[in-house]
Amino acid sequence: MAVTKASKVTPYGRFRFYDIDSLKYRGVDGLSIRTVRGTHSSYTHCDASGNFTSNDSFRYAFRYEIHFSRTDFVIRKNSTNDEIIIKYSGYTGPIYKDLNDAETSFYATVSRAAIVYYYGDNCGLRRPPMKSDKTARLAIQAQLTYNPDAYGYFSVNNRWIFSDRPVLNIYRDEPGTRRDNIDIYATTMHELSHASHWRNNKSRFNDTDNVVIESFARGVQWILTNNAYPGYSVPFYYRQSYSGVVQDLIDGYGTKHSKAYAIWVDGELVYHRSYKSYYDHVTGFTPTQIEEAVRKSKTWDEWLNNIINDYPSVASSTDITAAFSYWNSAN
Repeated sequence: MAVTKASKVTPYGRFRFYDIDSLKYRGVDGLSIRTVRGTHSSYTHCDASGNFTSNDSFRYAFRYEIHFSRTDFVIRKNSTNDEIIIKYSGYTGPIYKDLNDAETSFYATVSRAAIVYYYGDNCGLRRPPMKSDKTARLAIQAQLTYNPDAYGYFSVNNRWIFSDRPVLNIYRDEPGTRRDNIDIYATTMHELSHASHWRNNKSRFNDTDNVVIESFARGVQWILTNNAYPGYSVPFYYRQSYSGVVQDLIDGYGTKHSKAYAIWVDGELVYHRSYKSYYDHVTGFTPTQIEEAVRKSKTWDEWLNNIINDYPSVASSTDITAAFSYWNSAN
């Protein structure tokens, strides 16, 4: 009696992750899904709803894998070199998973932000370091811990033999609570903007004043997080450091407020309570215009002058100067 071979099956399904801020499950557009049997495997990507269909087919049981990394960046657990991969073995048909644990949602949120900045609609901003650059693949260390000094930070691992590796550390927890997805998303965008800024002119970035670096990153955080979570507001702006000048160049007229200024003293950020307000008369700059001016600037005054000189038709030099003066003021 002839033995009939089993029919081949094309893997497909859906992976969604719970978004505590939107109170719903959402897919990660561009998330990598690998299907594996033995030494044979293939990759595909989810759409915005989390749906995917493999490019391959299998006759016998196979494995699904969620890869939060992509070609140009790798997401690792804590401070290890272990790439984060979630595996589901023994499948002979489709898979549907709605995942709501805090750890998996954290990885999904970080991955979602990175995919947008690298491959999606990032408002025309320059991409972070790419694998094709003469640098190692960007590493995102997804930290399941709390850092009392920062929600995230960017650094470069300078290596003697191999190429330099840009690194982001993103922290999940606060004391006694779980950070909201929107905060994790915003932090990831902020740190990716540092990586992008560094990529485009490494020596200039290293010599650029902190107030320029952090003000630009704060602005990118506001721009890109608003695209994902409309109505998002940056939790705080500080004059002379994490300023709101980028938002003021874009968002339109109105009275703007800040409760403090902060300056770096021996590498530490020192906060000073000091309420101040002004009326913002500037609107109409684009993210790419602001970024191009930043790329040529090491100091606050250089940034101001580049904005005025490169884009004279957007707003008056008097109004632009007023915005920069306010955000660089103390009392």
